[in-house]
Amino acid sequence: IIPPGGNTSFDVVFLARVVGNVENTLFINTSHHGVFTYQVFGVGIPNPYRLRPFIGARVPVNSSFSPLINIHNPYSEPLQVVEMYSSGGDLHLELPTGQQGGTGKLWEIPPFETKGVMRASFSSRDVDNHTAFIRIKTNAPNEDQFIILPVEVEVTSAPGIYSSTEMLDFGTLRSQDRPKLLNLHLLNSGTKDVPITSVRTTPSNEAVTVDFKAVTLKAGESRYTKVASISFD
Repeated sequence: IIPPGGNTSFDVVFLARVVGNVENTLFINTSHHGVFTYQVFGVGIPNPYRLRPFIGARVPVNSSFSPLINIHNPYSEPLQVVEMYSSGGDLHLELPTGQQGGTGKLWEIPPFETKGVMRASFSSRDVDNHTAFIRIKTNAPNEDQFIILPVEVEVTSAPGIYSSTEMLDFGTLRSQDRPKLLNLHLLNSGTKDVPITSVRTTPSNEAVTVDFKAVTLKAGESRYTKVASISFD
């Protein structure tokens, strides 16, 4: 409530999810003067740690979504991850090795290297669009703020074919690097078996090779099945 001649304020937070310009309109509803509109604008820039938001994932009820958090060290000194925690709820953090604990060495990233430091594990029984956040603090110079990674997951009861990850992310590879291999895992939450007859890239790309053998996804499975290995060279 704003008294006569008074004022009020509120914070608007911009957490970039894409690189580039972002424009939007805030609509402020009032009891006596209708709706005020307010334009907001921001620019998303690439992340020096090559972190990406985990958005656009669709998972069936009672299944999990567990992306690996890879952090790139853009500095000439080792980079140490000091803290990492999630906003709670259905999102948990676990070590990539599956262990309960480990030494700080696990979280030390050599200069100019990229390393998987944590696995974000999301599971839910509630059909809904879920939003959570991961906060990361490093010992980077001039870095006194947390890095915040948004995690957006749609949990659905619709039968269908689902992938264990929303994106096959090969990261950044240099021309002399060895080929990088990622596996594609799928799950069939429907009531009928589904034969997978081909896996291909569209458009085709010389750098990407798919290793695939025909496989049938059993109906109503709760586990993901490896369907293909995809190599980026």
